[in-house]
Amino acid sequence: MTTIRKPPLFKLFLFNHLAVIVLAVLAFLVNADWSLSILCGGLIQSLPQAWFNYQAYRFTGASQLHNILRAMYWGQSGKIMLTAALFVAVLVTVKPVEPLALFGAFCAMILAHSVLAAQLMRAPSAVR
Repeated sequence: MTTIRKPPLFKLFLFNHLAVIVLAVLAFLVNADWSLSILCGGLIQSLPQAWFNYQAYRFTGASQLHNILRAMYWGQSGKIMLTAALFVAVLVTVKPVEPLALFGAFCAMILAHSVLAAQLMRAPSAVR
């Protein structure tokens, strides 16, 4: 019997946050406001994504199908609400915020997360 292996969520979470921190440090050399906005934009994407990943991959096996579907719906709705709440919190409290850096980092982290997840899932299990 074969099972579908769980994705390496901790590695994904770690690499995403390392990428955000490196980008923020590099941007700090140019402009501190951009650095903070990049850090906030990256975290706005990665923290709700981590919530979804936790919810979506808690259960395994065909007998857990009902729990898996419920957890995915709960994870996705929580992800959307967390993303909206974090955007509001950052736009209200962080002054000055650079919108281009904030939304650019958010979009870049979506793309980076997708590419990294695909690469980690394709890697042979012996490498992990």
